[in-house]
Amino acid sequence: MKDIIMVKLELEKEDLDKDAITESFMKDFQNRCRVRVNKVEFVPKGTIPQDAKKLEDLRKEIIL
Repeated sequence: MKDIIMVKLELEKEDLDKDAITESFMKDFQNRCRVRVNKVEFVPKGTIPQDAKKLEDLRKEIIL
């Protein structure tokens, strides 16, 4: 079974090039963390609370 990494990003300005930001972020993340991001989702500014977890494991527990 393969893990999937999904990232939610808020932008300061909505008129930025989301494709270029996605490509740059995915490359930078992989270079720094040695894992590949599968999906980037842009959410409206203010959607992610300041005290939200920066990394959240949403995998379901697998029982063998």
